[in-house]
Amino acid sequence: MEKKDVVDFKYWFDNILATAKLMASETDLRRAWTQGDDTITSAYDPNELLEQLLGDLRVAEHVQMFEHDLQERGAYESVATFARAVMDVESAIRSEPSLENPESLLASPV
Repeated sequence: MEKKDVVDFKYWFDNILATAKLMASETDLRRAWTQGDDTITSAYDPNELLEQLLGDLRVAEHVQMFEHDLQERGAYESVATFARAVMDVESAIRSEPSLENPESLLASPV
């Protein structure tokens, strides 16, 4: 019998909100990535942040899995948009490797 990952909605949602808040901050992500301030986040560079969102939290998959819970909170559209944006950033980095550099990514329109 195959064991399925069981993800707690509250844990997942809290992590998505915290990451979105980090990304929206005008200073925190920049301090963490360009100044090496490891007190802010464990996502020490763009690749690690994407690994946490797309790998660990499986944001795209879980948006669908938690659609009902998100809709109950009026958050489905916002979180689905966030998930699409994360996937767009990953795609942009894959197509333009210079964006793996934190300063380049933070200065880019992406």
